[in-house]
Amino acid sequence: MKNKRRLNIKEEKFVLLYLKYGEGKKAAEEAGWSPKSSRSIASRKLADPRIKEAIEEAKKDLTKVLGLDALWVMKKAKEIVDVCSTKILVQPKDENRPSYFAMVDPHAARNALLDIARWVGMEEKKAPDLGQVGVLLVNKVNSEEEWLNGTK
Repeated sequence: MKNKRRLNIKEEKFVLLYLKYGEGKKAAEEAGWSPKSSRSIASRKLADPRIKEAIEEAKKDLTKVLGLDALWVMKKAKEIVDVCSTKILVQPKDENRPSYFAMVDPHAARNALLDIARWVGMEEKKAPDLGQVGVLLVNKVNSEEEWLNGTK
C-alpha cells in the first residue's frame, strides 16, 4: 500500500465484505460496526484513500485468480446475446390462442448487446430507427420449419 497507516482488522474485514456484497452499509455491519452508524461509517470508509486502494488491489487480485479479462467478459456477453436471442416456438396451453415465436430473453440479449457496443465504441453512432418491433403471431404452427415453408 502507498498510504502509510495500515488498515486495522475491522477495516480489512470491511474491504472483503464490501467486495462480497457490493454494499457499504451491509459490509460495515458485518465487519462489526453498529447498525445505527453503519451507513455513515461505510460512507467515510469508502472515501478513505487507504480503503479505496485496498478495494482496487483486491479487485485486481480477484480478476487475476479467476482468470477474468476484457476478452473473457466480451465472450460471455456474446454468449448471452446468442443464447438469449434464440428463437423458440411458444405454444400457449389455451388452444384458442395462437402459437408464436419469441426470443428466450430479449431484454438480456439487448442489454448484453448494448454492453458490447459500448465496449467497442459503437454506442456513439445513432442506430437507425426500425419502428415498432413486436411478436409475429402464427396460428397453430408446430415448428419453425413449418412456419417458414408454409406447410402444414
